[in-house]
Amino acid sequence: MVDNQSTPQVCRRCQHKNPGEALKCAWCGAPLNTASTTIQIPDLVRRDALSQPRQPTGPASDGLAMYIAGEVQPMMVRGKDEVILGRTSSDGGPSVVIDLTPYNAGMLGVSRRHARIIVADEAYLLEDLGSTNGTWLNEKHLPARTQFVLRNGDQIRLGQLILFVYFAAKGRPGSAENDQTAQTGRG
Repeated sequence: MVDNQSTPQVCRRCQHKNPGEALKCAWCGAPLNTASTTIQIPDLVRRDALSQPRQPTGPASDGLAMYIAGEVQPMMVRGKDEVILGRTSSDGGPSVVIDLTPYNAGMLGVSRRHARIIVADEAYLLEDLGSTNGTWLNEKHLPARTQFVLRNGDQIRLGQLILFVYFAAKGRPGSAENDQTAQTGRG
């Protein structure tokens, strides 16, 4: 059994060493909770969090830019055919390409392997991986294991964590010429 009061916790965001009993980083304020299970949370989304961040000064010309609601800097995804959106855990489970833990993902109901984005056939596709709290695309709940085409500026909600995706429109996946859903029934 590990004694949290004597084992320092290292912040995943800034690498600051914190006392074992700390709940958030003393340096940057990021949560230090490393719970490895996803708790089910009520589907209550803050309406102020639904507004899109400022349009980036220029679209991502060579990849996908993901803006977490309330954050200024995007996370860039380049040169990958598939990325998993989720959070890391201390149980040695499968690694997550995009770790959302620094954005309170555990408290907001994001599963360790929540959703994935795939680059295929000139489109970015979003798929829920059977998450506990669900995935929404522009506030439409997505059924698990079904792929949907992303459009530039789309809102993705993982549990209660909201992010927006941007990419170059012309000649890139998800452009107007390729604006078909992989599954019918969307917007």
